[in-house]
Amino acid sequence: MIAQGCQVVANGDLGYEVVEALEHDRIEPPNEMHWWYSKEAYFLVYQPKIQPIRGEKLWKIDPS
Repeated sequence: MIAQGCQVVANGDLGYEVVEALEHDRIEPPNEMHWWYSKEAYFLVYQPKIQPIRGEKLWKIDPS
């Protein structure tokens, strides 16, 4: 697929942006975003809490 009619703009020393492609076709950016980058996916991934483990000095030692 060839992007025609896109404007390439420098965004600093190290990068460029291609702008107006979605605006030209009147497409809402959230409709083009993959679900994995959504707020709902973020919350599902980080929902379970990871409990810290106690330090080795606090471990119980089995005499056997």
